[in-house]
Amino acid sequence: MSKELKEFERQVKLEAKSQYHGKPLEGNVRVEITAFFRDNRRPDLFNIPKSLCDALQDVIYLNDKQIIIGKIKIGENALKDNFIVIVEKF
Repeated sequence: MSKELKEFERQVKLEAKSQYHGKPLEGNVRVEITAFFRDNRRPDLFNIPKSLCDALQDVIYLNDKQIIIGKIKIGENALKDNFIVIVEKF
């Protein structure tokens, strides 16, 4: 794993911990990701969720194998790169 990817996952985990104060969810979960990019890049849609979902392990849910439904969208015209991630027990 690259240094940049490790740092990205660390930042995602820190942000998740700052917003979620419960115990990691158990059982099946549904994840919806909306990715926004400031320069209207169009990354490969299916490369986006892997690092995000890995980083949320042990914070939002125990293991990303719990994800049984996933939805990925790319937003446009963002002022900065960011992600909105919604996780729900399913």
